[in-house]
Amino acid sequence: MNERLNQPEDSRDLSEGEIRVPDMQRIAPDAINRNDCLYRWFKKMEPGSVRASMLALAVTAIGGGVLSLPYVCRLCGLVFGMILLALGYLAARWSFSMLISSDTKGKGFKGFKGFCNEVGGKKFVLAYNLILGFTIYGTLIGYQVIVASMIQRIMLSAGVTNCINYRTYHVIALSVVVIFPLCLLEGVDNLRYATIVSITSIAYTTLITIIELPFYWVNGKASVDRITYFNLDWSFFSAFGITFFAFMSQTSFYSAIEKLGKRDDTHLRTITKRAVTIDLCFYVLITLAGYMSTLDKTTDLIIDRETPFKGGGIDVPMTIAQVFICFSLCIGTPLNFIPVRKVIFDQLFAGPSKPASSDPETPPTDLVNSSNEPRAPQKDPNNTIGRRLVAAFLFASTTCVFTIFVPGISVVLGVVGGIGCVALAYVIPTMAYLHFFPVNVKTCIVNILIVSILAGIGIGAAINSLYKAMGLS
Repeated sequence: MNERLNQPEDSRDLSEGEIRVPDMQRIAPDAINRNDCLYRWFKKMEPGSVRASMLALAVTAIGGGVLSLPYVCRLCGLVFGMILLALGYLAARWSFSMLISSDTKGKGFKGFKGFCNEVGGKKFVLAYNLILGFTIYGTLIGYQVIVASMIQRIMLSAGVTNCINYRTYHVIALSVVVIFPLCLLEGVDNLRYATIVSITSIAYTTLITIIELPFYWVNGKASVDRITYFNLDWSFFSAFGITFFAFMSQTSFYSAIEKLGKRDDTHLRTITKRAVTIDLCFYVLITLAGYMSTLDKTTDLIIDRETPFKGGGIDVPMTIAQVFICFSLCIGTPLNFIPVRKVIFDQLFAGPSKPASSDPETPPTDLVNSSNEPRAPQKDPNNTIGRRLVAAFLFASTTCVFTIFVPGISVVLGVVGGIGCVALAYVIPTMAYLHFFPVNVKTCIVNILIVSILAGIGIGAAINSLYKAMGLS
């Protein structure tokens, strides 16, 4: 009997009434841990997985605008600043909920443009393109405002004290030497790793902000009596624009889920919920660390601040962060400009469309040859060097003029966040929901009321920011 029990389980005979239980640890060594939280978080990330789509969506919202979030607490106070972040989070969740409901009802769309076409046709797509172009154009002006400010700060750190009087020349040099050549690029293939550089730069900046926080308190540059908890005045509108600009990722929804394996309502809601939650946690971290360091001296850029050390001197870690941010924003300019340029070229110079083949299995004739060997895709005939020169000159020159006269990044974020982001992130999803679910009268009324309030505050943010730019407030 003992000899039989000592035999391997698969080789010994079963006695009457004995049931063989498979050794799950031997059959699937990791089966026991598959439901473990850590296993699900840190297992290999496959393309098209929920985690890959979630991170792609979360990353699209994290950009240069987050550097101004601590300034929200300076404008509204610590408590109201946190409330604004919470409202931005809830509004983003609400917006994605309407977007997903509309997408599920419409059986899925290939992109945000196709989504808009289904809702309102070509005129609605045109309106979407105009608002998106305005938003991107304003964002890129904001990029140049940040870079110009950082150039001055870096030069001051290097001991060039009179550089503050030459900001106009810095902006012109930036446009001629950096922006114009980058906007001449034919495509963005060579810049595909720029997003990683941008996220790394912001993560490094956040880390340095957290590490330096105690030094401000130890060296007497921050104290409890300088904390503002509540401040409600006209600056609330600018704070609103900055906050809602930070949560803007709705237009990247379809690109983030492009390779998603299982695209259903549950998975989409899980992805958006987790992505927006990740953004909120990051925003709360950088906002608290930034504001609690400099308090009432918090500037509209977290990296443009006084040193935490006694006696002044150069803050080397933060200067490195400034260099990284400048580099990532310069690279981010063509990444945003070139896709918009392609849309404009296609609209202005598109020729008559060729009839599609009746056989869906027949590939396009310009991609194959007689030996059935694939050819390299042909260059876009609209994307000529002459047209790129004109587009780059117009963009670099006009953004240069605006950058010279814009007093700070908070003005740009107030206008772009109040108008462009509210329209793209909240008005369009609401109109889509009303299109697909017109019978839900009570829900439609609530959604219309919410988006009307957001739109009204957004317009107020834009007006307040323009008043500030003109020196009227």
